[in-house]
Amino acid sequence: MRGLTGKVAIVTGATRAMGAAIAERLCDEGASVVGTGRDEGAGRAIAERIGAAGGRASFVRGDLAVRADIEHVVDVATERYGPVDIVVNNAAAVDMIRSGVEGTVLDESLEAFERQVRVGVYAPLLLAQAVLPSMVARGTGSFVSVSAWNATRAVPAVTGYAAAKAALEALDRQIARDYGAHGIRANSVLTGMIRVDQNQDLHDSELGPAIRSQVQILSAVGAPADIAGAVAFLASEDARFITGTTLAVEGGAIAKGGFPSDLFARYIEGLKKGSRI
Repeated sequence: MRGLTGKVAIVTGATRAMGAAIAERLCDEGASVVGTGRDEGAGRAIAERIGAAGGRASFVRGDLAVRADIEHVVDVATERYGPVDIVVNNAAAVDMIRSGVEGTVLDESLEAFERQVRVGVYAPLLLAQAVLPSMVARGTGSFVSVSAWNATRAVPAVTGYAAAKAALEALDRQIARDYGAHGIRANSVLTGMIRVDQNQDLHDSELGPAIRSQVQILSAVGAPADIAGAVAFLASEDARFITGTTLAVEGGAIAKGGFPSDLFARYIEGLKKGSRI
């Protein structure tokens, strides 16, 4: 993959499987990465693992709902490695789904909705405001956001999460439109049923294959590495003529059309009960 050697990247939500895979892939392609999240122990362990493999990575603890924390992450990245070239907006308040806080429009509290929007939309906006002046001055930069099928398909009772993902894709298109003339690109990766630690028992259960067969075209189980590869591609020079778009990495779920009302609803309920169907 061309164009990542020597680049500096920030990856949000880097303490979980998806963010870790993205950070590792970017480092494998030659970038220096600063990961951020709230779990300092997990974040530092991932950075150390990357370092042991020969990569350049650091972790900075931060709450992406707090502007000062975002600015601190950008400052650390710039001081350690140089101006930021790549921003990967991976963080999302998925813990609110697993805890059962997310609900239908009537059930959703304003506090829950605001938390989803702060992490999923406000944080990417503030990150963009922090790094864009340098990108514009240098005539280069790439934003890649991790979206989800919730942005384009109605999934039961995840109001705030769905709204945040749709807004995140719109924000990327706006960045692409406003700053493309300065050599800056912005794209999204739309994810589907990706097997991570938090939902592995759902995928491995007897209902897992049935859910996948109804939701997606491919029989394969989606993995964080699939998303990481797409993110690395969109961030690289191989995607230099791609901007303002969303790359679907979801096993053909959108092409298949619709979601099963019964099994997928049980999938969501399982997430809310601690990844149990």
